[in-house]
Amino acid sequence: MTEAIVCLLVCFFIMFLLMFLGVPIGWSMMLGGLAGFACSGMLDKGLYLSSLTAWSVSTTQSLICIPLYLLMGEFLFLSGMTSKLFELAVSLLGRLKLKGGLAMAVVVACALFGAVSGSIAAAITAFGPVVMPEAVKYKYNKNFLAAVLANAGSLATLIPPSLNLIMFGILTETSIAKLFVAGFIPGCLLALIYCATIYIQVKRNPALAPMTLLPMSWRQTGRLATSNIPVLIVVLLVLGGIYLGWFTPTESAGVGAGAVLILALFAKKLKLNQIIHSFLSSGRIFGMILVLLIGAFIVSRFVSVSQTVPVVAQFIVDLGLDKYTLLLVIWILYFIMGCLILSVAMLVLTLPIFFPIVVSMGVDPLWFGIFSTIAIEVAMVTPPVGLNIFTMQGVVNDREVTTTGMFMQVWPSIAGAHVLVILITIFPQICLWLPGTMQ
Repeated sequence: MTEAIVCLLVCFFIMFLLMFLGVPIGWSMMLGGLAGFACSGMLDKGLYLSSLTAWSVSTTQSLICIPLYLLMGEFLFLSGMTSKLFELAVSLLGRLKLKGGLAMAVVVACALFGAVSGSIAAAITAFGPVVMPEAVKYKYNKNFLAAVLANAGSLATLIPPSLNLIMFGILTETSIAKLFVAGFIPGCLLALIYCATIYIQVKRNPALAPMTLLPMSWRQTGRLATSNIPVLIVVLLVLGGIYLGWFTPTESAGVGAGAVLILALFAKKLKLNQIIHSFLSSGRIFGMILVLLIGAFIVSRFVSVSQTVPVVAQFIVDLGLDKYTLLLVIWILYFIMGCLILSVAMLVLTLPIFFPIVVSMGVDPLWFGIFSTIAIEVAMVTPPVGLNIFTMQGVVNDREVTTTGMFMQVWPSIAGAHVLVILITIFPQICLWLPGTMQ
């Protein structure tokens, strides 16, 4: 075992040890990176690079889009603009009279919400209190519907604007705009796959969803569609502006946040204290993300300086792994890490090591960004520690909704996500065609 590998193991051992001792993940990564430098006999160089890294990361222009997208999501949620999304989805699917229509409406609503907010927790928090009373009305199995929401909420990580795709772009220096566009078709396709798995589940076990949705009148549907026009305007501004080349992702985030604020103030749906709360909440979350990024880049600097990547790459070559086997190993690793840490931390820990290797094997960076995002999305609902499941239980606060019950119902959706990975592997243009048409 070479010295570079030993120092890399020391870096990760110290990092995970500090995490398990309760030290915040960002600080654990910083100290782990410095431990790696010390092991290599380059502590002075490590301290110097760490100070430069903290400054350069904090002044990165593309980072500005993260707090702005968070702010846009806060404005939308507090103003109540997204409250009618679920009702609109219910009204549209009610006319199809499909088995499991209410659960499918949850998926559609989460997909629409994901187009204006890249936060999983925000999607679950927004729809949880609205969906569960409907479960009682239509006599749905509560664990089944809660599991659907916990899984569908993670569509926000794939459908742009996605915070995970922003993080991927910053960490790998891949175009965030192209990552956003690359995630659009797979995100919509995954929503359709989730709806298909719901239909199959209910077909096999009608007790999960014994009643179909009651159809609304066209007048009611029209009113709901009209009430969601502000959200549609924001989606067109943010995503359409990026695709057509009108805005960079940072500019689109500013335009989107500004548009939501103007629309909310015009409709008198935001108060001054809510605006202040939105700024403080977005700033607090961004502060945590910034510390994570600084820690990740310090680890990345150590990996770069210690020449670990070529050693690991040669080790993989010596094992005889092709790119598909390596991607399978990464997929399994994300499953394991999803039981321990948050999605952002998963990206910042793994990308400095794996990204250069998979790209050198001929994997397209945009494709790998979508692959990583789907893997993380699945890890967040996979037993035994699916963080989305525990978040859902906290939001619902219902004795009938249990983690065990939700875990039993989430497997078909996990299988559906695997189907999507197989499809994008066989047909990579699912991810790459739309970015190739950008202006």
